Amino acid sequence: MAIHPEHTIPAGARIFTGHFSRKTGYATTRSHGSNDWLIIATVAGGGLFTSNRGTFAVRTGDVVLLRPGYPHGYQTDPQVGAWELAWAHILLPDAWLDLVTWPEPVPGLLHLHLERAAHRDVTACLDAADACSRTSAAHSERLAMNAIERALLLLARANPNEAATRLDPRLRTAMDLALRDLSSPPSLAAMARAADMSPSRFAHRFREQVGDSPGRWLEHERLRRAAALLDATTRTVADIGAEVGFSDPFYFSQRFRRWAGKSPRAWRKRKP
Repeated sequence: MAIHPEHTIPAGARIFTGHFSRKTGYATTRSHGSNDWLIIATVAGGGLFTSNRGTFAVRTGDVVLLRPGYPHGYQTDPQVGAWELAWAHILLPDAWLDLVTWPEPVPGLLHLHLERAAHRDVTACLDAADACSRTSAAHSERLAMNAIERALLLLARANPNEAATRLDPRLRTAMDLALRDLSSPPSLAAMARAADMSPSRFAHRFREQVGDSPGRWLEHERLRRAAALLDATTRTVADIGAEVGFSDPFYFSQRFRRWAGKSPRAWRKRKP
């Protein structure tokens, strides 16, 4: 006789959510796992996850994601005495799978630890999904899934397996400064000051991590913004060039053609 994972989501639904506190004695066991993904964020206290592969303890700030079909059990950690958790069983769309390449300390159990602000934001998303799933208002399940996707996107930012999260935070500070106002792009020296580095060290570190020079990276960001404005507005080429920091329309057109292979006007007239 075939053994199937447990169904934990109501028939016809894609999500099942909750948020509660439990004292010592609370425990759940699924000897054949479930047919969905289960995300559990520890809001306070502590819990224990168990399987035939071992035990994994969680504390405030920990988020665990259990794979479908993974036999597991979890309980309030008796050494802590209480466990507050926000959770969601989800039928995860294939398009979201790139967001869950987390570290896997135990086969079938994925784990991230969040700093306070990120932990607060992820918990808020899980609570928003729970609130949406408890109403009969139109599109409530889609809104709940939307909140879960936002939670997974925020969690992806904390994932050490994602290349983007390994970017030196000093470089990110400088990049954020540059993107804040593309009409007045900062100099290399200003970006280096924002990163608290010498210009030469900043340029070396930037190329090492980003794969391009600061100047080329920033120009490409400005031209990408210009391309979006050409597509989305009827503003003049000169106006758009000025918004992304090119005071000379001719020079803007020249740099845009070099980047896109078309002039700004030809870009705007191209077929979708």
